[in-house]
Amino acid sequence: MAYVQSQFSTEGASPKTCVLSGVAAGNTLVAFVLADGSGAPTGASSSLDGAMTAQGSVIGPTNAVSLQIYVKQNCSSGSHTFTGTSANDVQIIVAEFTAPTSGTLNSNKNSQAAPGASADAITTGSITVAASATIVALACDVTNTGAGYQPVAGTGFTVKQGTNNADMGSWSLEVASFSSNHAATFTVGASDGTGANSYISAGIAIPEPSGVPSPSAIRRIYINP
Repeated sequence: MAYVQSQFSTEGASPKTCVLSGVAAGNTLVAFVLADGSGAPTGASSSLDGAMTAQGSVIGPTNAVSLQIYVKQNCSSGSHTFTGTSANDVQIIVAEFTAPTSGTLNSNKNSQAAPGASADAITTGSITVAASATIVALACDVTNTGAGYQPVAGTGFTVKQGTNNADMGSWSLEVASFSSNHAATFTVGASDGTGANSYISAGIAIPEPSGVPSPSAIRRIYINP
């Protein structure tokens, strides 16, 4: 898997910042920016590499919380301070991945009201995976902010970060590797027993660096004694 590390800011008045230390040159950086209010996030940037590239935004179906992905390929080495901005309160979540220095990055996003409590009910929709890739995704319960409302990792995924915000809901960040098109999925937290709350989610596929096989590409090796 290409995942290296992640970090996030607190929520609050724009701008908000967080730091990733020890970032390796040539890696890919992905920022998820949450914004409170009807306006989408207005930007994400790195202190070493400047503005990051937007990948589209999604807003909650019943609550005015929006989410946007930003990316920076072929990043500089060192300690990066990331800044997320919006017209209202904001929060930025950033992750680092080993990846090719260029190429197409495919993403998808979704807004769901009452997705239900079945496994993997929260979904970004299918994300195109050209060869093998790590999918990183964030889902946020935009209805409630208390403990137990953070979305649970979908089948095959592992949660790397998550928190319960005072204003912008409860979110989780997850990753998994795939060798074909796949949706990023989550299951509602235990406190949303019937899955009646509203959710936003977004995910992006980060190509694996050359020579790193996806789990589905690994085969058994037999050695004759």
